[in-house]
Parts: sequence; structure tokens; C-alpha cells
Amino acid sequence: MSSLDFKMFVETKDSSGYENIKNCIGFINSKDYDSFRNLDKGECIYDPEYYLDFDINFKIKGNVFHLEFDTCTSFEQEEILGFLLSIGAGRIETEIFYSQVCEYGYYLNDEECDGYYDVEWRWLPEPHYIDITGMNIAVLGKITDSCCKAVENAEEYFNIVRVEHVNSDTNLVVTCGDVREEDLDAAEKYGVRVISEKHFLDIS
Repeated sequence: MSSLDFKMFVETKDSSGYENIKNCIGFINSKDYDSFRNLDKGECIYDPEYYLDFDINFKIKGNVFHLEFDTCTSFEQEEILGFLLSIGAGRIETEIFYSQVCEYGYYLNDEECDGYYDVEWRWLPEPHYIDITGMNIAVLGKITDSCCKAVENAEEYFNIVRVEHVNSDTNLVVTCGDVREEDLDAAEKYGVRVISEKHFLDIS
């Protein structure tokens, strides 16, 4: 089953926003959806019993909440981001991992960013750096011209070896669009990390 994995940093505007965000987390974790509805005066989240059926792990530093959660529901991420802004969030930095396509998305407040490096982030950590030097890399799916050029550059400058299939000798899998389920199963079987084409372009 596909999921959306959220990593989110929420800075509150004032003490009222701080209490609202803290209460929101408590309502979601305790499944107190009636209290959540009272907080959601703009009715940003339709059917919270369904869309908010997950637990939030969180830490607080000053007036910044660090939230992590994953959901298998299909709500629009802009909805929850818009809701947090409506109850007192001043700035929200979000990374979302889309497991079905093995890609990352980035949001500043409720606006999607083209890529990680298009924004000066305050709290969101840089995507995990990967030293691809000497790796055997399987590039799967419909490879784009940009990715093909990146692979050629990586072969020249990082001495990578492009392989056709995923096996025990594969170090990294790059997905370009739709990928066969059996290839992803093989990556899981051999413990090979899977990253998106976008991520590969960022690091190569």
C-alpha cells in the first residue's frame, strides 16, 4: 500500500498559535475528532475520522514543532498545511516522501517547491547525501534526457557502473516514473536503497 511520509517543521506566530498547534496534535493522537472540528473553524479537513487516522511523533524547540507522520489516505497535503496556517502557524517547511513513486516533494507553507534547493530552509535538513563514487546503479523506468546525461557524467566523474537489473551487487536504484513491481521487490530483497530521478539529479 502506498503512503505519504511527512517530515514537517511548524513555527508558530504567537502563544495562541502555539496552543492551537499543540492541541491539534493532541486531538489527532487521541482521535478526539469533535475537538478537532471545533479547532478547524474553516473546515479545511473534510472527514477527519478518515483523513487524520494516524499518529504524530513530535518534538518542540522554542516555538517550532518538528512533526513526523505517515498516512495511507489520499488527502491533499495542501489541506493540512492550509489548516495549520489557519490556526496560527507562521512558517511551515515540509518534506513528503511518496512511497508509490519513490519521490520527494517539498513545500514552504502551502506552496509546492520545484525542488529542495529552490528554497532557503531554516529547519528542514538537507536530503540525505549519497556518495555515489564507484557504485553499481540500476536506473529503472523511462529514463529522461536529463537523467541520461546525469548518468553519463556520473560514469565519467564518479566512476559509477550502470547495471540493467537489481541484484546483490547493486548499490543504488534510481526510479524514472513507473517502475515494475518486481524490480522494487528485488531492491527490498537485497536491501538496496531506492531514490527518485529528481534526487539522483540533485546529487550527481
